[in-house]
Formats: sequence, structure tokens, C-alpha cells
Amino acid sequence: MSPTINMSINDSDFLKLLTDLKYYFSRTFLFLPYGAYPIGLLGEGARQIEVRFEHYREAQEAAEKWNDRKKRIAKEIYIIMADDDLSDGEIVLFKSLEKYLNVKRKIMFTWNEERADGKEIIHIKKYGRQRIKNYSKLRKDGFRDYERFFDYIAWMEMEDEFMIEE
Repeated sequence: MSPTINMSINDSDFLKLLTDLKYYFSRTFLFLPYGAYPIGLLGEGARQIEVRFEHYREAQEAAEKWNDRKKRIAKEIYIIMADDDLSDGEIVLFKSLEKYLNVKRKIMFTWNEERADGKEIIHIKKYGRQRIKNYSKLRKDGFRDYERFFDYIAWMEMEDEFMIEE
């Protein structure tokens, strides 16, 4: 149900998107000249975000998929993201996303042990500052790396124990 599936958005831009879905969903993409995949800009000025459509070859297809998906967004939203060098203010924004959305549950994986709260912001020891984004990479065995330490089914079912010991 996510409009952002098969897309890549940096964490700062993702937070902007989450704080004002109505604004961004009412905008049309401006596509940049691209190579391997389309890159679209939404919004204007300081509100502008960049969306990389890494699984699409043409801008028109990317825009059509985005427009289809944004219509079917769930009423209760689950948020999974990583702290890829977010500012302290952006961490505060993440903690307050319920002001902007009907958040069912949210989680952020971080390389920064000081930011972890053990509930919504989880420190993943194996990742350093430069590698936290690897949590979502598809491995050769067909699984995402986070599936080795995060039981997302248990998490979505609102269970308290959702982290798996490595």
C-alpha cells in the first residue's frame, strides 16, 4: 500500500514527505535528465524533495505508479527507516510524526547508539555510520538484511518482542 515502494528517498526528504502528504500528493513530478532510472522532484524551494525511481526505466511509468499508489495509501501507517546522518532536529521530527499522520507504528534503525531508545529507534551494532542503509539491501538468498535481526511481522502485529538476536 506504500506509494514509496520500489523508490529511494533520502531520509531528510522522507521526513518532509511524511509531515505533509497532502502537499506532496497534490504536486506533479518534475523529472530531471537521467541515466539508469528516472529522478523526480516534488515541491518547491525548501519543501522540494527528490525521489529516485530505481526500478523503472521511464519517467512516465514512474509517475503512473506513484499516482496509482498514492490513491491507496493505508489509513494506518507503518514507518520503517534508517538514520543516515539525520540532524538532531530531524530525530525529534521522527519522534513526533503522529502529529502529521495516523501512525500505527514506526521504527528507525540507527548507527548512533546515543540516539537509540530501544523502542522506536534501534541501534544496530553491526552497521557503522556509512553502512546503515545496507539494512534494506536484498541479499543473494532473496532476503533483506534487516530480516536477520528484525521480525517485521511481529512488529506489525504490535508485539513487544520484534528484534532477533544475531
